[in-house]
Amino acid sequence: MFQRTLGANDVMIPDVIEVTLVRRSAIRQEDLSDETVTYPVPGLDYPNDPTHKDLPLAFA
Repeated sequence: MFQRTLGANDVMIPDVIEVTLVRRSAIRQEDLSDETVTYPVPGLDYPNDPTHKDLPLAFA
């Protein structure tokens, strides 16, 4: 899930949320990880609007 800041207001609720869904049956158990991931990933994720920064998302 990526949260984009296109027109985000003062309470940090974005106007646009980009979500990717994956069917559970398409994921093998051995491909899952217990590591903590924080988005956006530097060098991989870029804002849709270069004049606005992405909002950070952390998953534990």
